[in-house]
Amino acid sequence: MIPLATLPLEYARSFSLHLYTIGHGLLLLRSGKTTELVTRVDIAFYDVRWMVLPNRLNGLRIEKGQISDIPLPLTEMIKKEAHFMSVYRLSSEGVMHYLLADAVRVMEDEKDYMDNSPLLPYCNLRAFSTIPKNA
Repeated sequence: MIPLATLPLEYARSFSLHLYTIGHGLLLLRSGKTTELVTRVDIAFYDVRWMVLPNRLNGLRIEKGQISDIPLPLTEMIKKEAHFMSVYRLSSEGVMHYLLADAVRVMEDEKDYMDNSPLLPYCNLRAFSTIPKNA
């Protein structure tokens, strides 16, 4: 198993919200390869219970936070669950974003953008890459 990420993490590259599945609360942020960058970076958060994130982040810093850091009101259910979760602060372009999750892992490799992630071994990302013709 890939070890948990050591925080803080900081990247001077663009990330997109690549995948979120509600069943297990899996969130995958991905930064693809470019002509200047020969690797992609995957950041997976596990058991996500609450998040406020844009779908694109230009530059990214991730660090642990406190429940009191979250600027929005939380429901009673989320407040109860928050004591068992970690608060993650994600900073991009001077704006702070937050999520509650159980863990975070990072993987950097040379695979293509739509290739599956080693962080989500049972998730076929290519299955989400096209819209059915009869949709």
